[in-house]
Amino acid sequence: MMNCPWADWRPTRFFFCEESLCSWIQQPTNSFSNVFYFIAAVFIWVRWRSTHPKLAEQLSVNLLVIASGSFFLHSSMTFAGEVADFF
Repeated sequence: MMNCPWADWRPTRFFFCEESLCSWIQQPTNSFSNVFYFIAAVFIWVRWRSTHPKLAEQLSVNLLVIASGSFFLHSSMTFAGEVADFF
């Protein structure tokens, strides 16, 4: 019997439409949809870094933090991921 990678971690209190799998990435669609936050962060940085450097930096960093927290939550479906997502 396979032991799920996140089985020893405290589970999240939230559930989503996508069924959780017994793998390192429990909700692949929800997890990889965060790629668009990464793309937006890169686009903003490239487009605005010369004209609005502070704004570009702040928005890009914020989007990267959102993407990372949400990816961790949907990958692990753990309470630690929940905290990272809400951060």
